[in-house]
Amino acid sequence: MPFDLEYGCRYLIRFIVSRKRAEELEESDFKNISEQELLTYINQLMDLGWVKEQKLKEKDEFVIYAFTEKGRRMYENPNALMSLTDSEREHIMFLRKLDAARREEDLINIPPLLLSLAQCCLGVGRYDSALVYAVELQNLAERIKSLYFKAESLIMQSKIDNARGELDASIKSLSEGIRLFRELGEKNREAEALRLAGGILVKMGDFDNAMKHFEESLDRFAATNNSKGVAKVKTSMGILHAMSGDYDTAE
Repeated sequence: MPFDLEYGCRYLIRFIVSRKRAEELEESDFKNISEQELLTYINQLMDLGWVKEQKLKEKDEFVIYAFTEKGRRMYENPNALMSLTDSEREHIMFLRKLDAARREEDLINIPPLLLSLAQCCLGVGRYDSALVYAVELQNLAERIKSLYFKAESLIMQSKIDNARGELDASIKSLSEGIRLFRELGEKNREAEALRLAGGILVKMGDFDNAMKHFEESLDRFAATNNSKGVAKVKTSMGILHAMSGDYDTAE
């Protein structure tokens, strides 16, 4: 096992999976981990910004892994864990719970954990990792026949596409998610998806269609007495009116 890869795995087991204390880890712990599982663990560290990949030469396909400055500080000084941000603590908590849920084949808790980790990765710009979690969620949802989590996975994929500027793909996923939420009678989730779709349509310059989505969203939120949802979509509608030059309505 390459030196940096072993370090990354040791670090992950110690601080994220936390099955054993660092001084109790033996070489056998690493030999029992498949290369694919090891690379998954390393990628999770990269999502946290503690490990990075680097090429020895610009055109070289061979990649090695190394700690970032923060990652090395965390590895060398366990007390540095006390300085974690709230988002890092939450991210680690989700990783620990997902690791445990996978080992126990807990199909009740795995879907929401995949969704939470996709959101964590999206929030820090790790779009590929976010997509991996979202696609895994979609595949699992189809396997356990959960239309709800299939819809959630589609909404997440739409958010990822939107962040990447792939607006056509984003709207396509959102439309399917909206359809599923409507079929399930999940009015609040449908309303939020409609609001998101309106925002993307604004980006695409389709103001009329965007307003229709906002109006539908407002109706769904109002039907469930969701005052926060109503406020959010009214803000979106006000911005769109202002962009269209209708300043009186925007107010």
